[in-house]
Amino acid sequence: MGSDLLVQSSSPLTREQKEFMSLTLPKGSETAELVQFASMLRNQENDETSLSLIKTKSGGFPYYGEIVTEPTDAYHKLKEGEILLEESLIRNLKLKTGSHVLLGEREFILKGKILKEPGLAGNFLSMAPTSIISGASLASTGLEQRGSRISYLIPIKLRDPLIAGKYKETNFKKYIQKDLTLYDSTETNSGSRKFLANTLDFFSLLGLSAFFLGGISILLVSRAGIREKSGALAVLKCLGASPGTVSWIVLGELFFFSLIGSVLGILFGNVLLEWIPDLAGEDMLSFHPTIGFSSLLWGLFIGILIPFFSSIESLVEIRTLKPILAIKQEFQEETNRIPRFRVTRIAGYLILFFSFLYWHGGKPKVL
Repeated sequence: MGSDLLVQSSSPLTREQKEFMSLTLPKGSETAELVQFASMLRNQENDETSLSLIKTKSGGFPYYGEIVTEPTDAYHKLKEGEILLEESLIRNLKLKTGSHVLLGEREFILKGKILKEPGLAGNFLSMAPTSIISGASLASTGLEQRGSRISYLIPIKLRDPLIAGKYKETNFKKYIQKDLTLYDSTETNSGSRKFLANTLDFFSLLGLSAFFLGGISILLVSRAGIREKSGALAVLKCLGASPGTVSWIVLGELFFFSLIGSVLGILFGNVLLEWIPDLAGEDMLSFHPTIGFSSLLWGLFIGILIPFFSSIESLVEIRTLKPILAIKQEFQEETNRIPRFRVTRIAGYLILFFSFLYWHGGKPKVL
């Protein structure tokens, strides 16, 4: 994260807090003052807007690594009223070097683009593309005021970087008592990781719910279809078709439509993946999402397996279907005579559900 330790506060540091830090930090430590917050940038020429994570330039930070820009010296020569943007922001806002961009109440001149920078501890907004301004420019934006969600950061370089972990463990509670949060280098973007992990857990649970709701829908549709075709199936038996032949006819139809549905679902998912970069702000993602070969096989397998599993009861009912139903529709009475199989089916669904849940998460979770 460009430093050994990082102190974060939701308000400017008071004199008491600064004195506390100077007394507790090891001798020879170096500090800087940064500000970080999310805000909208606007190109007034075309009214294009984009969310950005605004950071201020300060002193010798970063202590480790470097902020790579184009031109190469743009960061070190950045002056009041000038701004550096990530390349994705420049494209989204349709800017070029020398263009003007509005941040809050202040217009800034674009002096270059950010190619690479060290990370900082933060929340999920730190995923937004970065903009850098000088510390002297912050007040003129009008964004630093009471109620603003601004993070005030103090990066710290220790004379001995190896003691960073021990120092944090020893002094963390003392910093909390002073309304300060202390991070070490292992917690870079910890808030972002937690947000992403919780989001992935939520979508995984949502996917499992959709999966089993789909299974229930398939079950209801297959049962309704069998009831509707019971007369035609009974006629086939009257014409000499064996129970196995009738079952294979139904299985073939089931396989055909399941395959079509699976292929359409995969094609829709592939189209959705193509749209994800645009929905996320074009180049927000650093990779191009695709459906892998194993995912393709799993999609086809599950798309065919679930309809088959949901239709087992109906297939059993078909084998026991009496030819007399060709002239007498009492299929509901016929299907009510195997309650034990229904109990087994419900138990199988429960086992399948918890097996998927355990396979996905390793153990049941309470969200």
